[in-house]
Amino acid sequence: MCYFARENLKEKDMTQEVIAAIVLCIIGVCLVFISPKRIWSVTDKWKTRGGEGPSKAFIIITNVLGIIMILAGCGLLLFGSA
Repeated sequence: MCYFARENLKEKDMTQEVIAAIVLCIIGVCLVFISPKRIWSVTDKWKTRGGEGPSKAFIIITNVLGIIMILAGCGLLLFGSA
């Protein structure tokens, strides 16, 4: 592979990393700032009989997962191409 092809490949890979990082950040922000009850009603309400609402564990796990995804996205933006 010639030198120029390698450079183009590096730029393409970096672009994909940036897109992936932005997607991770957007999903993480949605998990943190959208009401966990709304997320539960879309994803898990059909699994329950009474549909009483999400448990405290679901709310905590959803928020923690959102924070982890935001941190992963930021980490990928900052350190991904190193």
